[in-house]
Formats: sequence, C-alpha cells, structure tokens
Amino acid sequence: MRAILSAVAGSAFVALAALSAPSQAEQAGLYFGIDVGLFDFDLPGKLSEFEGCNNGSCDDIASPSYNDTNFRVSGVVGMGLTEMLRAEAEVFFDIDTASGSEQQEQAISASISGDVRTYGVMLNAWVDLGAGTTWGIYGGGGAGMLFADTSHRIVDRAQNALQGSGDGTDTEFAYQLGVGVHFQGWHVGYRYLKTGDLNDYGDMTQHVLLLGLRMW
Repeated sequence: MRAILSAVAGSAFVALAALSAPSQAEQAGLYFGIDVGLFDFDLPGKLSEFEGCNNGSCDDIASPSYNDTNFRVSGVVGMGLTEMLRAEAEVFFDIDTASGSEQQEQAISASISGDVRTYGVMLNAWVDLGAGTTWGIYGGGGAGMLFADTSHRIVDRAQNALQGSGDGTDTEFAYQLGVGVHFQGWHVGYRYLKTGDLNDYGDMTQHVLLLGLRMW
C-alpha cells in the first residue's frame, strides 16, 4: 500500500512540475507550493502505559517504541514579505502509518504492536539568502499543531488478542526548524520537527528530507 500511495503522490508531483515549468527565482508576492518528503519517525514509548489482561490476570504494559521511515506530502501557501523574508501556511500528512512493537514478560507474557499516522498544520517564516537570483539558501522554522491517529494491539504468545487493545487520537503543539537550497522555484530541504508528549507514546521527533516546488 505504501508503494502504491507513494507512486500516486510522485506522479502528481511530476505532473504539477511539468505544468508549472518554473523559471523564476524566489521573489516577493503570493506563491503556492507542494513538497514530497522522506522522514525518520522516532517515538520512545512509555513504561506501564497500557494494561493487558489474560484469563483474569492483568499487568501494565509499555507502549510500543517506534523508529520507522515514512513518506510525507505537504502543500503551502505563502507570501514573500520582502526580498529576503517569506511567511507561509503549511498543511502536511503522512502517506502511510509508522509501526512499532514491544515484548512483555512479567505477570503475563504478551507483546504489543501499534501504528501511528500524523498530519498537521504549521505557520512558517523563512529567510532567503540569494533571493532574486537563480539559486540561494534559506533557513527558518515554524510552529503549529500536529494530529495523530494511533492504534495498538496486545496479543499473547499464540497471537490471541488480549483485553487492553484499542485506538486513539491526540493533538499536540509542534515546532520545526529547517534549512535548504532553492533553484529557480525548486528546493531541497531538511526539517527537524518536535512535538510535546504524544498521548501514550512520549515526545515525537521527525527528521524530514524534502523535495519541493514553489510557484510564484
């Protein structure tokens, strides 16, 4: 599924690029953009976060830790406020879920697995060095809200589902820092994104590599 969704997102990106044919440098004024990215998804998990029960015996179980990669698509609407300063609104979503698991060996023998998918909105500000020329570098950051859909499943050694499995959602403040290089409307960038305590799973960190297009 991830490969199919990634191919669809990539095709849409290529089609948009072909239609836009960017030939201008970064400049003041309204612009639109689209990014595709690959990111490393890190959630540490929490000890004694869930309770699993089997035949009347219950025990606390740690939430799963995540260290996975995923794909992201984002769209932006921005304004070049000056020759060097840009402000933009960004919406992003993950192409697929990230997965994690933990093994439990205490009062009950069980394992827990889970899936997390995130999406969010950010308000960003970027400073361009080399704006108005063919290429340049930029840096800055932003803040906003990240939304997460989570699910977890607790099973015994025979893979029978135990009481304590479930789904959830959470909303957390998030911030990001970023740098990149732009060339005639194209840009390649890096984002460091951090959230607060994501419900049941701890603080989330994402390292994102992006390829994007801006249309002025």
